Amino acid sequence: MTAVQAEHGFRNQTSIDEMSVHHRVRTPFGLEENKEDSQMRRSLSVAILLLFAAVSAGAAFAQSPVLKGEMAAAKIVVDEDKGEIALSADKVYPNDMVEYTLKYTNSGTATAAGVDLIGPVPAGTVYIEKTATDIPGLKPMYSIDQGKTWHEAPVIVEVARKDGTVEKKKADPEMITHVKWSMAANLDVGEEIMVSYRVHVK
Repeated sequence: MTAVQAEHGFRNQTSIDEMSVHHRVRTPFGLEENKEDSQMRRSLSVAILLLFAAVSAGAAFAQSPVLKGEMAAAKIVVDEDKGEIALSADKVYPNDMVEYTLKYTNSGTATAAGVDLIGPVPAGTVYIEKTATDIPGLKPMYSIDQGKTWHEAPVIVEVARKDGTVEKKKADPEMITHVKWSMAANLDVGEEIMVSYRVHVK
């Protein structure tokens, strides 16, 4: 059994450029993409490279797990009957809610142990609390430092007071940068696992 970690950054199953957040600013030269748009695409591109590196590393061994991953994005809207409808997320706008679904399949030739599924919260969006998949064997963890450290909910941060003392308080949702699930069980050959979480577009 081999431990595998995969990080996903796809906005949909085709191209990260197909989905954009429409925050535009007008300049003397016309409309330009703002910093949040460009930062979002950069963060997603880095996550894709990390995913490919993880998959390629596993494929280098004759008997090894190989995770094939998909990350689909859907815009969630509420209809007149207060039911949810999933729409294309090719274009999203401020105040839209987007659900990311990560699906991984072990297409290798060995059981994978210690599998971590990691999804980014792109720049220009905010994680929506209590929307991450939370079931036995798949408990979400959260990072506020680009994946360096992980915490269970609620994430607690220390804030220095003027008098020199330290106050512990719950982290603001805007501080969440990544969501992670560590599988308690193994991922057998041919088996798949799926998790999801939602974000709010600023």
